[in-house]
Amino acid sequence: MPRGGGNYYNFTKIRDAIDSVGAKVNVIGVVLECGFPRQTRGTDWFVSVRIIDETHQDPGLSVSIFTDRNECPRILSVGDIIQFQRVTIIHIHEGAGNEWMAFVWDGTDAPPADILQKLEDEMKHPLPLHLEPFPLPSDTLCSSFPAVGTVLRVISQDLENDNLRLLKTGEWVKLVNLLCEVHAGIWRCVLTPFTKLRYTPKEDRLKLERKRLFNERLAQSPESLMQMPFGGFPSPQVTEVDDSDNDHAIFLTLMDVVASSEVPASFKCVVPASFKCVVRVIAAFPWQAADFLFPAGIDRIRLTLEDSTARIHAFLYAEDGVKFFGGQSSVEALEIKRNALLGVRVNNDGVQDDTRRNPPWVQVRLKSETNQQGNLHYRVFGTKVVAA
Repeated sequence: MPRGGGNYYNFTKIRDAIDSVGAKVNVIGVVLECGFPRQTRGTDWFVSVRIIDETHQDPGLSVSIFTDRNECPRILSVGDIIQFQRVTIIHIHEGAGNEWMAFVWDGTDAPPADILQKLEDEMKHPLPLHLEPFPLPSDTLCSSFPAVGTVLRVISQDLENDNLRLLKTGEWVKLVNLLCEVHAGIWRCVLTPFTKLRYTPKEDRLKLERKRLFNERLAQSPESLMQMPFGGFPSPQVTEVDDSDNDHAIFLTLMDVVASSEVPASFKCVVPASFKCVVRVIAAFPWQAADFLFPAGIDRIRLTLEDSTARIHAFLYAEDGVKFFGGQSSVEALEIKRNALLGVRVNNDGVQDDTRRNPPWVQVRLKSETNQQGNLHYRVFGTKVVAA
């Protein structure tokens, strides 16, 4: 029977289909990569997939599909098997509204972003702790969010909502052609019409390497620094912490702090008496150094802390605030410490520029507490700003 003839049950191998330019063939293969459906300039819809079989796996066969919106192929995930019947091979190229959000992770740390917000803006427009409209449930944080590595938010602003069906919780996938941007100092990714999902085999080298690194970061000793943010070693010129009550305390991430403090008892997570973390202080409220005066001034300051895993608010109270600022009482001395902590630049003429800040990594000690209303909050203690 002629190859690619009218028989719907006669399938051509991809290796042979590549040589069948101009012929109509039936092809079946595994979906290696899949784009999201998008509308053409007319009434048709377009989606591209890349398929492989045992005869042709690198880079696979790219297939462009033009159809009505309701007839776009229902691909549930990369790795699915798809068949095309009586496909005309025109050209072979061997080259490489509604918003929803997905949370993705690969075990690595996102680089810290500059804070493009003035200190005074924290009063009316505070930096958000997360990009989602409402905080995630605490049991989700404990059971699903890893203690190390950045969980990136992936959003879709213009694509159809049902593209979410292509992503499966707990499975590895390669996302290609994402738009990465910083929003409120937090990295996020945006799906574009050119974004594609690429299948990752079980023995994918990069995937195995990320898993190995993650396990190494978790299996640490008290002397290990593996849970600190990559590239985020604390500056000894900014803060120091008191370890007198816990000389062997290991560094924990803010996700450790959140998960250990907020989960219900059924998860049986251990709640340490205190935490030692490496963080960036990205905001303070109130922001004016004149309001930092202890004990004559206000009785608390709210700091916004972040690392590669999370953002939280932590408060300074009375005697802890006195210790934090080294017992300083002059506004000038407090401004110097505040600027060093929040990454405010000062030029040779003494003019401060807080429009673009890159706060340093610093050590802090934290406690989780419950107030009289039963609400959980975090407190900074045993920490001193040594910058002068």
